[in-house]
Amino acid sequence: MTDTTLKKEDFLFSFSSSITNTILYTPEHPMTLRAIEKSFNILKEILEGKDSLRISVLEERLFIDDEPIWRKGIIISNIIEKLKVKGLNSISFLFGIEFKEFLDFINEFSKPVKKGGSEIHSTPHIKIGKLSLSSEEERISEASLSDLERKIPTIDDEIEVLKEIFRDIESSRHVPAGNLKEIVLRFVKGLKESISPLLLLIPFKSHEEYLYSHSINVCILTLAQGESLGLEGEDLTNLGIAGLLHDIGKIKVRREILLKSGILERGEWEEVKKHPEEGAKLLMKIPEIPEIAVISAYEHHIKFDGSGYPKKRYNGRPSFISQMITISDFYDALRTERPYRARLEHDEVLALMDIKSGTDFNPKLLANFIMLF
Repeated sequence: MTDTTLKKEDFLFSFSSSITNTILYTPEHPMTLRAIEKSFNILKEILEGKDSLRISVLEERLFIDDEPIWRKGIIISNIIEKLKVKGLNSISFLFGIEFKEFLDFINEFSKPVKKGGSEIHSTPHIKIGKLSLSSEEERISEASLSDLERKIPTIDDEIEVLKEIFRDIESSRHVPAGNLKEIVLRFVKGLKESISPLLLLIPFKSHEEYLYSHSINVCILTLAQGESLGLEGEDLTNLGIAGLLHDIGKIKVRREILLKSGILERGEWEEVKKHPEEGAKLLMKIPEIPEIAVISAYEHHIKFDGSGYPKKRYNGRPSFISQMITISDFYDALRTERPYRARLEHDEVLALMDIKSGTDFNPKLLANFIMLF
């Protein structure tokens, strides 16, 4: 791969990051502006030696100029989907573009799609190519876009289904594997249709529902990791199920402890620390549960360096899947308000995780996780 191609891919990923930050925060947020400035500087460097840079989609493949992007992952698929949602098949950036023009375009490109299609227009140095659809295709496309816009805000129904599954597992009743797979596959589909996995996460509503919303968020974040690493099919589905059930053992912890607003006493903390073992025991009784979910329920609080809990009874590191879930679990836990502490901001959590790289977290998996955003 040439230096020029690498630079173009750098722009592609920074362009995606600019859009994500604009959606998650505000156009004026310092993190958003830094991301857009980085993307613009890469673009300017590329355009010093050529007249234009073109991003386009053809038959589900992303191109930069005439070069196909062979790398797979959520960032690539999200850019493709974002172009399709906006009704575009190409964006061309021309020599002479200024930062204000680029900034305004990012802001417009990041806005939700309104009924009737995209309101994005070409500018002097940014030319867009729109998809040409028949009347029937436009009707289907509008319905699809409407469905996509409705997917992001809430999944309260998923919480209710998950509550029922947790109750069945606690009672050692038969758990239809199809129910778990359906939940996971909906999240996989959502990831392919969203510009960022963060947009799919369930916002904190109540301490009562934290166990279920946290389990769903860990599932989504772990699926995003797995997909970016090339997992697919049954392997990706089982990964999602493991993420969804990693904290199942907490249903064995007394409710007053889980909802306590102050610092836990030593005996209470020891009870909480039993939840990985309790979770593994529960899942072992259910034949429909994949083995990796049992292992991850047991290992997800064992750190990369072997510390944590429960105390290791074997040599070697936690499984690869458990290490991914540990990263997702830590991130979502600190991003969520708890009875005993306030939530941290996205960049604060990532900075803290970076400090713990190599001790709490697998450095390569953590670096990949951070790249998802």
